[in-house]
Amino acid sequence: MELYKFAIVAAALAAGYAASELAYKYVLYKCRKKDRTPPEVKKGRLWDSACAAVTGVCALISLLFMDTVPTVFCILFALFLVFGTTVDSYIRIIGNEMLLVMLPIGLLYRILVGGFSSLLGSLAALGVVILTFGLAMLGTMKLKGVFGVGMGDIKLAMVIALTVGWPGVLTFLGGMAIAIIVHCVVGLRARVLRKDSFFPMCGMIMAGLLFALYFDVLPKLLELF
Repeated sequence: MELYKFAIVAAALAAGYAASELAYKYVLYKCRKKDRTPPEVKKGRLWDSACAAVTGVCALISLLFMDTVPTVFCILFALFLVFGTTVDSYIRIIGNEMLLVMLPIGLLYRILVGGFSSLLGSLAALGVVILTFGLAMLGTMKLKGVFGVGMGDIKLAMVIALTVGWPGVLTFLGGMAIAIIVHCVVGLRARVLRKDSFFPMCGMIMAGLLFALYFDVLPKLLELF
């Protein structure tokens, strides 16, 4: 692999680590703004290192199998995953600030990879997400008496729908479902979740986005093993 690619991976590792640290500062900001008690314990270096690993691995896969434009955007979305998941794990919100930054980046990605005509598919994808999450909210309301899906989760999924378009939204929803199932199975086996537990969704929603973005390169990636 060329030297500049090693440099990009190194930069992605550093950016992922920094994004985790920045997320904590954002959490403190939101707590001050909403007059909430800030988290008593800050996540340690192991969490920061895991965040760095996520962005580094995404950068490596992108550089190996993708063209320049998708590579840049995949690294950016990996950083959003790290930032958003860290914030959500602390205070159970997906900040509007992140969504407002992510939206134009997602639309630019859709136009660059699919052309302006692909925005029609984005509108169709948006409808699919609204329907899917609406049914999920009604289902949890009927079973548990609460909606179970936060507005931040819905807004994030809507931004992702516009980003991946049609039929990418189907892959996104499938990847998100896989991430939720894995999280629940592992959590139940480790006894950190119960059958009636609620948990932050940002990581799983963003995992669905990355699954959609990398779906076409999965066969090439699996060939390495």
